[in-house]
Amino acid sequence: MRSRSLRRVRPALLLCATLIVLGAVLLAAGWYQASGEVTYSDQVPGLGLALGGVISAALAAAVLLLGGRRAVHRRQVAALERVWALPSPSPTHTPGSDGATLVAGAGLRRFHRAECELAQGRAWVGAARAIHEREGREPCGMCRP
Repeated sequence: MRSRSLRRVRPALLLCATLIVLGAVLLAAGWYQASGEVTYSDQVPGLGLALGGVISAALAAAVLLLGGRRAVHRRQVAALERVWALPSPSPTHTPGSDGATLVAGAGLRRFHRAECELAQGRAWVGAARAIHEREGREPCGMCRP
């Protein structure tokens, strides 16, 4: 697999190297041509060459960035395919639907599952969901009974 990915990368790297070398040559040629001229109108062709060199280097950077972005996308897709291939967890019961005892303290606004971290170590009375709701309590936001 490593050799296949290297074969895909080589043309892009060759293109980038070519664009960078072309950009450097155009920039140097433009600088050389403009440096010997005194008036602005005589420097314009050299500036045009230099600008072409900068554009060529910018294209090389764009090719490299897009190639990197594509590589990251391919890796993300491969990782997601591995995750999707995992067996799905067995469906669990919906909270509070199995008649589990729900607990709450006297005068409190929320009721909890007995195993909730907020209910641990407390001597709260257990009751059915309907009783808690009739007394005006709301379900806990953490254990979501």
